[in-house]
Amino acid sequence: MGALRRRMREHHDMGRHGDELWMHLGVSPVGAVSVFVSACVLYLVFGLLLQFLRRRINISASTFGIALLTLIGAITARGILGESPTLLGTLIALGTLVVLESVFGRWRSFLPKRGSRRLTRQPVVLMVGDKVQLTELRAHRVNEAHLWSMLRQQGIVNRSQIGLVILEPSGSLTVMRTGAALDPALLHGVKGIDQILGEQDDEEPEPS
Repeated sequence: MGALRRRMREHHDMGRHGDELWMHLGVSPVGAVSVFVSACVLYLVFGLLLQFLRRRINISASTFGIALLTLIGAITARGILGESPTLLGTLIALGTLVVLESVFGRWRSFLPKRGSRRLTRQPVVLMVGDKVQLTELRAHRVNEAHLWSMLRQQGIVNRSQIGLVILEPSGSLTVMRTGAALDPALLHGVKGIDQILGEQDDEEPEPS
């Protein structure tokens, strides 16, 4: 009788330990659905937020920008996995994110060119010579201090060295130095370049 009770107690303990193990490693059907839905929603929200913050963070290249992205990523991960993350819940979240990225990546690759242009910002002239295009600077939310910092990184130490500064869709700057010949083919699609090329043509001497 004592041996039977001992076996029943051992069986009960094993079942309890198994339940505890599953509680830490597994996830219930409702929990799995919750992780899946959270991953989908926060993937979209995080992607939109990155698009909104991308230009500011890329221009400044600041520690604040990196810290902000890290914080947003941590909050997103916490929101996806919930209060008690488990191994299976984490695997479901990772799998969902990989599938979403694959699906949206293929969708973006099949977009027509006209649609692709709408998704990316047009490159724009920020400086002509030593003159800053303040309207474009404000429209694209570029701080003058960040502009000077990026120019220094390009080796510009005097504004007289600047021929043309273009803000690219990625947030980086293209700097053309004074005296550089402008090729219309390479500058096609840059906002504000047509007027500059027209002025350059007017200044060219007519052949004798």
